[in-house]
Amino acid sequence: FGKEYNVTEGAMVVIETNGAVRAIVGGRDYGASQFNRATKALRQSGSSFKPYVYATAMEHGFTPDSVVSGGPISWGGWSPHNYNGGSAGNVTLITAMAKSINTVPVRLAKNHLGIKPSKAMAEAMGVESPLELHKTMVLGTSGMTVMDQATGYSVFAQNGFVGSRHGVTQLVTRTGEVVYDFAKDAPPPH
Repeated sequence: FGKEYNVTEGAMVVIETNGAVRAIVGGRDYGASQFNRATKALRQSGSSFKPYVYATAMEHGFTPDSVVSGGPISWGGWSPHNYNGGSAGNVTLITAMAKSINTVPVRLAKNHLGIKPSKAMAEAMGVESPLELHKTMVLGTSGMTVMDQATGYSVFAQNGFVGSRHGVTQLVTRTGEVVYDFAKDAPPPH
């Protein structure tokens, strides 16, 4: 399947809502390449960054039913377009997110939020990749890792709480002594 799109590698991370990392695939063949694309490769997130912008809007008083124009917008010489090239008219935030309308998160950032709050939201949700503070960031132009994206999205599944990423839940000695137990020793979600 990937050959027709010239895709030869991929990455995947599965994180439970409590932060437990259950699976990481960093590439197709560790013998051929030890580079872990899941934890090291910075790739543009594209439209998958938009939920951070919408979460920021919710923190600033917007609701899923808030109506924002999805029409044309220009910002300092930049005029982003919607995927279909047309205008979306006035839409609710939930519709804008479901239809991945580009002009709505741009309008939110330009007219209501600024850029810094969306960057801060992504970081608060566990994104550790160095996000570039640029107006195009709201459309996912800044590079981030698959691990960071999975961590950030897990916050939605946890009703807004950030869990501690972890791969070990318990360490037990040969004699049965528990020297580490994530449930007791890890910091609480924040």
